Amino acid sequence: MLPLIAPGVIAAWALGGFCSSLGARLARLIAPHAPHATGGLAALVALTTGHHRRA
Repeated sequence: MLPLIAPGVIAAWALGGFCSSLGARLARLIAPHAPHATGGLAALVALTTGHHRRA
């Protein structure tokens, strides 16, 4: 069973990491003169809103 679901689990984690790595860059493109913490705050907001919608 594990060999069947492992590729899907790995792909999901890879996609999550890819989207997380783009978050800071996209925030930098939208607000180029904002502090560097803007990218981290954008990722935090995205993750928090997704978490609260599930609850």
